[in-house]
Amino acid sequence: MGEHMQIVERDGVLVVVCIHCRHAYGPPSRDPKLSSVMRAAPITEVSPLNRYGLVEEVVINQYFCPGCGTMIAANVQRKEDPPYEETRLEL
Repeated sequence: MGEHMQIVERDGVLVVVCIHCRHAYGPPSRDPKLSSVMRAAPITEVSPLNRYGLVEEVVINQYFCPGCGTMIAANVQRKEDPPYEETRLEL
């Protein structure tokens, strides 16, 4: 399930885990980003040319594994928008 996560069975229940540290994010039906550590970075951090864009309105939300700090996702979005749910599996 993605580059840094996989689905495993623990005590008869399927869970998404980090492949590096085995941190459990929760069931596959819930986006792992919702159980991660999020950092909002300014868009100018990835390119100085972004200073001509919507710097006060847009951020890069970066999501990290709470166990080992591996970045599992990043989304460019408006500051006030909730996290984009993009990884959910119904098994």
